[in-house]
Amino acid sequence: MQQERNQMMDQFINQRAPMSLPSVSSYLVTLDYQSFIAARQGLSIPNDYNILKSAFDSATGKQLSLPEYDPARGSNIHIELPTGQRHGLPELSSGEQEMLAMMFFVRRLSASGGVLCIDEPEQHLHPTLQAALFESMANLADRSQILVVSHSVNLIAASPVSGLIQLNAPSDIDTNQVQKLQDDPAKVDLVADLGITPADLFQSDMLLIVEGDTDSQWLRLLFPVEIGKAHVVVAGDAQKVMASMSTLISVPSVLPWLCLRDRDLMTDAERSQLIADYPNMHIWPRRAIESMLLDAPLIRATLEGIGETVTLAEIDSWLEEAATPLQGDVLEDLVNSELKRRVPPPEVPDTSSGDRFARTEEYLRRYAAVNTRRADLVTTVLAEERERLTARWPQDWKTLVDPKPVIARLTQKIGRFRTSADLIQALFTRARLDESVRPEPFEELRRRLVDTASGNQ
Repeated sequence: MQQERNQMMDQFINQRAPMSLPSVSSYLVTLDYQSFIAARQGLSIPNDYNILKSAFDSATGKQLSLPEYDPARGSNIHIELPTGQRHGLPELSSGEQEMLAMMFFVRRLSASGGVLCIDEPEQHLHPTLQAALFESMANLADRSQILVVSHSVNLIAASPVSGLIQLNAPSDIDTNQVQKLQDDPAKVDLVADLGITPADLFQSDMLLIVEGDTDSQWLRLLFPVEIGKAHVVVAGDAQKVMASMSTLISVPSVLPWLCLRDRDLMTDAERSQLIADYPNMHIWPRRAIESMLLDAPLIRATLEGIGETVTLAEIDSWLEEAATPLQGDVLEDLVNSELKRRVPPPEVPDTSSGDRFARTEEYLRRYAAVNTRRADLVTTVLAEERERLTARWPQDWKTLVDPKPVIARLTQKIGRFRTSADLIQALFTRARLDESVRPEPFEELRRRLVDTASGNQ
């Protein structure tokens, strides 16, 4: 039975060639003539020409004139530009002419009802016209239905969630490849919670949550192919990455996803515990993404690319020289982090009852008590962290130090880059182009991106 049905469908499709789009001018004259004949007969019908004209004017900002009769050339339609200049229909771009033709088909079909299938209308349309075409067709359709097959982000974004249908790759004969987005509550919730558009879900193989814009910028430079398959969500900071991860955990099986965050000043135990608790969390082994650039072989290869010859020992010396003055900053960060760990912030008072200002006063008093306890511990914690840092510094300074000031000092030492951002960009570029000097943490992330996008995580 199923085989017979498939054969009937194949015969039906093969017997019908797709419509072509001949001269749009003759279409428009037909619409205007239709209104003229109806008026002469005293019929009250919508003026389809004016309706289409209004849609085109709104979509393009150009004015479509009424047909004019020319004894030498027959009917003539002009386009008036915002500047006041005029030209004929043939001077419209091919995309604009096809846009007019599609509008005509939609409007004519609306008179009797029916279904119009348009395959990839974005092929000949400028991106600025794609969403405008979709909105215009929606207004012109009336009694007709329009099925648009598209890969265009602009068209998908312009469609309401209720109108989006996704065609998935075949998995088995019992699974329906066609799925309406609104029938998948998980995807709808994700769109709402993370601000992800339906286009993001349809166009991406995975979601990648990062802390900041610079993380996204450097990752796109480092792994353009792998990141090109992902929709990158910039959360804002580490805590917001964790919040986004909680949302993704609560909305399972939408897209493969990975959350990437800085290590900051986590201990080895804290980092290991987070990774164990959250398998979709990737944490850099050093303080931040730029920390991986504090790598002598990578720096030497980058300098060789601009004609500078230096040894690995010289670069190691430059790095340590740049980092040593920052040891006090690291100590301060460690002390503050340990104080917060030993004396956590106070709990927020119950907001379900009572005066709001009384709650504010209570919270501030609690915080004052917390700060007093922290102040009492400063001397003890400082001594402990100083001793611990002194022991760790020779081996772990690349993990602990803020990499940006180190790279800024290194930029001055090298003297060949205008800003530290230029040096950072050069280092990321070299890491992308030369696998032999690519730091292992970068390669580890690349492999994980590939595995996540392919669903093998």
